[in-house]
Amino acid sequence: MKFRIIAAIAALSATCMPLSADQAQVSWLFVLTGESADLGTSEATFVEADGSVFGFTDRPNRQHTDMSLSTFAGLWRDDGPFHGDHPNAVFTFAFEGEISEMEVVINSVTLDGDRVLMSFDTLSGSAPGGVGDFSLFVDGADTATMLVYSSTFVPFDSSF
Repeated sequence: MKFRIIAAIAALSATCMPLSADQAQVSWLFVLTGESADLGTSEATFVEADGSVFGFTDRPNRQHTDMSLSTFAGLWRDDGPFHGDHPNAVFTFAFEGEISEMEVVINSVTLDGDRVLMSFDTLSGSAPGGVGDFSLFVDGADTATMLVYSSTFVPFDSSF
């Protein structure tokens, strides 16, 4: 019994340990992929987006996580980390047999059923309208901000 109590206390204290300064400043990047989107000059609708967003950090201690589209869209809510500090992003997409890209600053993300709606300011590139396969790469927030923001944000250590 005493061993179980000590093990429980050790497990609880390990999950409650504060982040080091280096861990708190780790920047997360996010990737959303899908099969079709409608890109306008200041907004996009992702009709066939995958059901989750992949997040990862840079080396040497790479971490990764999957988050729901709802959690991702919530990053732009009034209490979210991107509300006052909109992230840069790059769309890459297939259009007329070519791979193209468009750099943007994402102002908001919302969900409408299974569609992801996004408003943005274009930094470079052009919006062709309907596109095929796409990827959206989003600059992220630091670990401390993500942990405070979302109780569902769970980073995993990785060695890839």
